[in-house]
Amino acid sequence: MMKQLIPKLRFPEFDNSLSLFKLKDLTLKIGDGLHSTPKYDELGQYYFINGNNLKDGIIFIDEKTKKVNEEEFLKHKKNLSTNTILLSINGTIGNLAFYNNENVILGKSACYINTDENCLKNKYLYYQLKTRRISKYFDDSLTGSTIKNLGLKSINNTDIITPTLQEQTKIADFLGAVDKQLDILNKKKEKLNTYKKGVMQQLFSQQLRFKDDNGNDFPKWEEKTLGEVANIIMGQSPDSNSYNLEGQGLPLIQGNADIVNRISSPRQYTNHITKVSEAGDILFTVRAPVGAVGINNVKSCIGRGVASIRSNENQIFLYQYLLFIENDWEKFSQGSTFTAINSKDLKNYKFFVPKDKEQKKISNFLSAIDKQIESVSAQIQKTESYKKGLLQQMFV
Repeated sequence: MMKQLIPKLRFPEFDNSLSLFKLKDLTLKIGDGLHSTPKYDELGQYYFINGNNLKDGIIFIDEKTKKVNEEEFLKHKKNLSTNTILLSINGTIGNLAFYNNENVILGKSACYINTDENCLKNKYLYYQLKTRRISKYFDDSLTGSTIKNLGLKSINNTDIITPTLQEQTKIADFLGAVDKQLDILNKKKEKLNTYKKGVMQQLFSQQLRFKDDNGNDFPKWEEKTLGEVANIIMGQSPDSNSYNLEGQGLPLIQGNADIVNRISSPRQYTNHITKVSEAGDILFTVRAPVGAVGINNVKSCIGRGVASIRSNENQIFLYQYLLFIENDWEKFSQGSTFTAINSKDLKNYKFFVPKDKEQKKISNFLSAIDKQIESVSAQIQKTESYKKGLLQQMFV
């Protein structure tokens, strides 16, 4: 037992001081998974999982997850229960999942923690393991130069705050309610994204058409090249000696790494200005990967990994269309090291384009969906920040 502690935020009915205990003293068993490779069976009904299968409290199974048969499962299974928490300890560190009687065997990058429910609630432990204090402790305890590993000794010696079981339950239930709200918001965002994707497919294939303000059909779409409908500027990398972090010159956009959440997010500046992209221009990556798009929010210098595109007609329509075909540019791949598209291929890309008024209706409709998605995203971000604050204050 260690020093007495009092968290900053606490339910009013609890006022006793708390203590730190080693995790090994609050658990029945801590161990890791199989260090060898089991015999796989595509027809098996059991799964061989590792740390990358653990995500946000859930064991994530997909088509890449290997299967084993019952014989292998019985040979290698661990003594897991509904009081077990799984933790990723190799490569990716700190992912967590509850074990709920799934038919799985563990690989070496997954650790299992069987809590003693007489002194430690597993849902309470789950949230405490997500705190900044423990994340830092894990980071400081890592071994290995290329692939990081968190040893069982370090996990056993993790300091855990232990209030009464009643208080543990109340904390876990409260944070669980926040997680439930986050899950609802994330599912809502996913549904909106799926809806938009389906609508875009119908709109840009012309299966779904708008009428004009008088209820009449719009004219047929015309086939044009991208170079006909937009001004395209291919980037050119400035002298690397001109790069700086002091704000000298213009922000530098070199590639996809300088686009975050569809908005330009330059990491450095350059005072050697080569090609310029204006605020509001569409950013289009022309190499590794080809076709990723975003919006430039500030006048910038663009390097050779990016093109800047400005529509001669409706900028939002063109942006939405480029979003729609974002994953279709692989056919233009060139070179053995990088995939890339050149100026000629980009400008000669052909697609069907409606008249201005129909472009406006389409862009307004899709932008309205985007606003809904942005609103939900803002709610998610706010809730995540709220949860982060709770974790910092409810645990010492």
